[in-house]
Amino acid sequence: MPSTEQKFYIFGARWLIFVLLAAAVTVTPEMWFFIAVAALGTWGITAVIQHFINRPRPFTKNHRKPLIDLWIKSKSFPSAHSSIAFSIATMVWLAEPVWGSIFLIVAALVGWSRVKVGVHYISDVIVGAILGAGIALLVQPVLLVILGVILF
Repeated sequence: MPSTEQKFYIFGARWLIFVLLAAAVTVTPEMWFFIAVAALGTWGITAVIQHFINRPRPFTKNHRKPLIDLWIKSKSFPSAHSSIAFSIATMVWLAEPVWGSIFLIVAALVGWSRVKVGVHYISDVIVGAILGAGIALLVQPVLLVILGVILF
């Protein structure tokens, strides 16, 4: 039976990203399209990088059972959960800086939880965070230009 601390990390590693997404769309409903494009784009780019880097997960290398079972069997680097969480949080931060700051803290908790349950190295999370935030910072102005051309 997992301890209370382990239960917190399990929740953070598995479910907190979905809470973050739902909260982002609730806090900034006008940004749902931007959030969706950034999150999906981030997921795709992360998957391509994982395919080429092909880094095994820490529990595989250390021969330990992680606290969670993975739903999707992917490689470790970079952390898709972290990159998507930071992509969502950065999009919220661009629209609502106060809320976005809170979202960035929650995104960091997602990443930390992934390390604590044994499915990522800290470097996976750091690179995932930089990747996700960077993609959001690129997607937002590009979408504004594209939508501006289409709508006006």
